[in-house]
Amino acid sequence: EEYEKATAAQRAQYEEWMKNGGKIPGDHYNHNPENIDFRIIDEIAVDQPLARERRPQWDLDCMIRQGFRDIRVEIDGTGLPMHFRITARKPE
Repeated sequence: EEYEKATAAQRAQYEEWMKNGGKIPGDHYNHNPENIDFRIIDEIAVDQPLARERRPQWDLDCMIRQGFRDIRVEIDGTGLPMHFRITARKPE
């Protein structure tokens, strides 16, 4: 349910940005000298399997199942897209 809400909110925000000149926050949008239409990439990305997962929780669960320990999750910023970094150690 949270995914559907986040996705609906993200799509609504995207549509609003497009109405206001098509500028979308993010480095690849603000620094796009080739004028690449990233809307196509965004539409494809929404349909990818990990787009349906709560991240970084999904990553953390996978790492625990694989035997990693001393796991550290750092989240940079809020909202979507979320930027995060995971470091971990797998015992020998």
